[in-house]
Amino acid sequence: MEVEKKPDEAAKDKGNEFFKKKDFKSAIDHYNEAISINPEEPLYYNNKAACFIESGDFESALLEVEKAEKLFADGIVKDWVKKAKVFARKASILFKQGKLNESIEWYEKSLLEDGNQKVKDELSKVRKTKKEQE
Repeated sequence: MEVEKKPDEAAKDKGNEFFKKKDFKSAIDHYNEAISINPEEPLYYNNKAACFIESGDFESALLEVEKAEKLFADGIVKDWVKKAKVFARKASILFKQGKLNESIEWYEKSLLEDGNQKVKDELSKVRKTKKEQE
């Protein structure tokens, strides 16, 4: 017997399906639906940020990440793995904007929360880029 998903998770999953198809507008619509049901889930904002990154709208992406960050700062969410994901997303945006020092700082913050190998690899890439530019 399959367990029925919560409405917000179902909306997020639909958003993920559209994201994989590179239909970012539809994905954002579904992430917004998930957020309207459960505004205290930071990864919904994080997923929305990914859509904006793929669309090249880094300012909107940063705004979404900052909404997620506020949930941690206000103590509403205490999940360090989710926090690490949000911090890594912010680092990724900053890297794409050419803000290498800030990107390194946020990747390091992410790794303090969770030692994810992919994040370590991204941090190495940013440091290498910075070194090449110097």
